[in-house]
Amino acid sequence: MRRFNSAGAAVLRDVVVIVFLRRPRPGRVKSRLSRAVGRRTAARLYAMTLARTLNLVADLAPQRVAMPASARDLAWLRRHTRGWRRRCQARADLGGRMSSALTSALGDGRPALLIGSDLLDFEPRDLVQAARLLIDGHDAVFGPAADGGYWLVGLRAPEPRLFTGLAWGSREVFAQSCARARALGLRVAEIACRHDLDRARDLSRARRACSGSLPRTRKLGQAARKLLLMPALQVDETHTDARRAARA
Repeated sequence: MRRFNSAGAAVLRDVVVIVFLRRPRPGRVKSRLSRAVGRRTAARLYAMTLARTLNLVADLAPQRVAMPASARDLAWLRRHTRGWRRRCQARADLGGRMSSALTSALGDGRPALLIGSDLLDFEPRDLVQAARLLIDGHDAVFGPAADGGYWLVGLRAPEPRLFTGLAWGSREVFAQSCARARALGLRVAEIACRHDLDRARDLSRARRACSGSLPRTRKLGQAARKLLLMPALQVDETHTDARRAARA
């Protein structure tokens, strides 16, 4: 992968980048998308966005943390994330997990950014811009998502009150979070709106993100598997195979 310019890399040198992720197992990821395209296809598409995210972050951020949703996946993750720190997400709602992750990372005295792993169109320059805003004095930075949530949050210092009492999963999360941050007296910045892969309507954008390589046919899952940027992150179908054997 082409390295981002040295000025951009320098900005990220002292900023911690956290990636929330799940192991791409059919039936365990992208439940809403699964209802439209099937569990295996949804897991393969998520594996593609996960691989892209890990590659982009690894290419740019020396201080990076991969955080799976389950402690059972830490051993799996260790095989595929050389050069990363790894820690399991806290047992809490989404707000509690994000607050815990950011508070831990900010303990090193560096600003921290947190992103998800199902993004279709975020770019290295987005991380650079968010990091620069924090370094230049903003207390919080958000990357809004098209569905009303946000795909990135960054802080200069811990602020647990930013993540409590919000309507997680609703279209108001971004607006609520910005209002809460300003009410807490934080200097807030916003970067580009991006799109995640959650529903059937997102598939056309997924095709564009992959340079048109995803066909509009039932072969979509097969094409997504071929497009994985990290072969080691191929979909884990162990549980699917076990359920099939139990039914036999």
